[in-house]
Amino acid sequence: LFLLKKQEIVNFRSFAEDYINAGGSLEQGFVNLLPSKDVQKNQTNKGFLQNKNEELDQEEKKINEINTEDSGFKSQVHNLIKEYEKKGTNFQDSDFKHELSSICELEQHKYISYFKEAVWKRPHEILEVGYDQIKLFDGIEPNDILQGGLGVCYMLSSLSSIAEYPTRLRKIFVNNNANSKGVYGLRFFDDGVPIELVIDDYFPCDPETNGPLFSQPKGNELWAMLAEKAWGKLFKNYTAAEAGWNSEAYENLLGCPSRLYSIEDETEDETFERLTHADKNKFFMGASTKSEVDEKKTGLIQEQDRKS
Repeated sequence: LFLLKKQEIVNFRSFAEDYINAGGSLEQGFVNLLPSKDVQKNQTNKGFLQNKNEELDQEEKKINEINTEDSGFKSQVHNLIKEYEKKGTNFQDSDFKHELSSICELEQHKYISYFKEAVWKRPHEILEVGYDQIKLFDGIEPNDILQGGLGVCYMLSSLSSIAEYPTRLRKIFVNNNANSKGVYGLRFFDDGVPIELVIDDYFPCDPETNGPLFSQPKGNELWAMLAEKAWGKLFKNYTAAEAGWNSEAYENLLGCPSRLYSIEDETEDETFERLTHADKNKFFMGASTKSEVDEKKTGLIQEQDRKS
């Protein structure tokens, strides 16, 4: 299980360097990063810890400011939209081109033949509606995620759990609405540092069905498809992002540390107690299974309605 909470945001590298310089050990530094009662009782480095707690509070405030509409986060998106409005055309991302290399670079991939036939289409071509009917968000819900043929369930399930809190999910996106120029920005994190990934709104599609090869649209909204595309761009191509852990998705999507628990080491009551505690404290939670788990028997995987 992967659990994380915004209040635990830390800059570990800076903390560790300062801690060692102050006479502490790296092992103690790890301990002091956690909200431990033992640390609170540690009088030896009381003054140092108090200062570091104040610094961490300031760091969290900075991150909160970045994730607000009126923050100092410098985005390219709005200027690009204006630029392409003047040009009278739509944006095409030269860093993530509409070609096979942006989908897959492995000739041995089991779906490479389908990838080679892919055609890149924009939302109005996929949905067959005008741009005035296309939305970035049309009510955010966990079941907005409709996975396609890409093995990024770890990232999509993390997005689904974040969608329980629509306000937090919206902060991942620079845009508030869909735009006909096809310019979108998403805020991810690299080692806790916010970065912006700018993408266009072309998606690889099946030439016969006209539908996306990967995440499917829920109604006429785009956020899940755009998030998956930005995730693919982060890895240089879609399939390079396949297979991973919820923990890395959470850390890249939210900039927060995460915790991993193996439920094999716990009783059912202990696991239930942990989940209940996490839920009450509004932690984001995700779960992974072993490949040999009987998904149908356990009920962990359910058939999704692709028609919605």
